[in-house]
Amino acid sequence: MIIRGIALINCNAPTWGYGSALNFTGINNAEVTDCIFSNNYSKSNGGALEIDGSTVHFKRCVFLNNVSAGAGSAIFASTSITLTNVLFYGNSGSAAVSAAVYFSGGGNNIDVMNGTFVGNPNGAIITSSYGSKNVRNSIFWNNNDTPASYVNLYYCDIQNENSLGANGCFNTDPLFVDAVYYHLKSIYGQYQGGFFSGGAFAAGTTNSPCIDAGDPSLLPLGEAVPTGPRVNLGAYGNTSA
Repeated sequence: MIIRGIALINCNAPTWGYGSALNFTGINNAEVTDCIFSNNYSKSNGGALEIDGSTVHFKRCVFLNNVSAGAGSAIFASTSITLTNVLFYGNSGSAAVSAAVYFSGGGNNIDVMNGTFVGNPNGAIITSSYGSKNVRNSIFWNNNDTPASYVNLYYCDIQNENSLGANGCFNTDPLFVDAVYYHLKSIYGQYQGGFFSGGAFAAGTTNSPCIDAGDPSLLPLGEAVPTGPRVNLGAYGNTSA
């Protein structure tokens, strides 16, 4: 299954059920690319999506202002998923476990590559079990907490976390261009007016510390020139935006 280029907005699951916009059950290697999930609501888990018995790969997706009354204000997942170039902001809920992303179930692989998690008042990521859960080249800011200690963090800008100084992680204001798209400021040209498309580059007055701060083993082949020797952190790292 491939889902590409759609916006799922104002979906509502007012009765007991998971995932108001999409529910993946028993689907292997599903792909969700260039999609926006906005202002969706679930009375239970997964304000926008619930994933169970499936393997789902997300790429260049935006999750904003989704709400759940249970676990996972944007995504509730109990099986393996990957999140690549993703932006989560303003997702919230009424439960202590209403983080933007909630992972449940042991033995599943959760991989985040280049994510921006900002302004999610119930937290960015919560996982209820140990396993292979890796987050790389990502930004966590103004989420009221940070990923659980058994999430492996590499080359991340983290506002509050005991992994600071380890695995290339640090704590410095990421200097976003605005509070809408959350691109990084850059004197060499900062993207404005769109998420992954629809915008344009403009000259900036300062550089974000998240520029060229990613995993040094990864080449920034997808980034617009001029670019440095390392990928940028956050949702737009290694993309043309």
